[in-house]
Amino acid sequence: MEVLNLNNVWGDPEEYKGLTIYPVKMKDILIFNNVVGCLMLEKNKIPDVNIIKMSYLSFLFLSAEIHSELIIGLKMLLNLVLQEPTVECISKNNEVILVLNGVEIDGQDFEKIKDIIFNQNLIITDDMMFDEEIEKRLREAEDFLASKQKPATLEERIFSYGAITHKLYQEIKEMTIYQFNKELERLNLIKNFEVYTYMMLKCGQSDSIAHWLSHIEDKGKYDHLLMDRSEFNKVTEKIK
Repeated sequence: MEVLNLNNVWGDPEEYKGLTIYPVKMKDILIFNNVVGCLMLEKNKIPDVNIIKMSYLSFLFLSAEIHSELIIGLKMLLNLVLQEPTVECISKNNEVILVLNGVEIDGQDFEKIKDIIFNQNLIITDDMMFDEEIEKRLREAEDFLASKQKPATLEERIFSYGAITHKLYQEIKEMTIYQFNKELERLNLIKNFEVYTYMMLKCGQSDSIAHWLSHIEDKGKYDHLLMDRSEFNKVTEKIK
């Protein structure tokens, strides 16, 4: 039987090694977006076996020797998710160790904390390794789609959510990033279901559409740009 963890639904924190890790609230989303990049450096794409073998934590501090703002960002991020912790950095056996509220965090621990932060705040990463040229083309395609589709800004998404739910902006500020984005995603599915159901009834069509209580698959970093074989076949059939 599947064991469900509803912490992210309720906005509850996660515990790890005696540390309490809190999800970030919407009122802090701009700060979070500005500093979370310190956890998203593409370490394993650097063609150096010593760096690939290195823990992400050690790599982060190595990178900070050139880009000192990374450590500033890390401290701000830890301040958000641990809510004003004491932070120290020590070296043990040639490895960087963080001491957070008196708890020693090595490279492996840091990876687990990083995963918790990503999961709590819907940070999308992609474990797929693409050829450098393919990655470049995917990024170009992403930029092209963004220029054509002009997705709603954060401000517009907040206004849209408030208009649909009639929640006060003070209430939205206290929602977690996870709650806000998951609710908005579900509201989008509900609205699409209502519109398509009405259109099918009016036109007498019987196409299957996703029910508003359907499962929504988690998205990968480039999922919106990629299609599987069945989707490709549908597109090519239309072209013929």
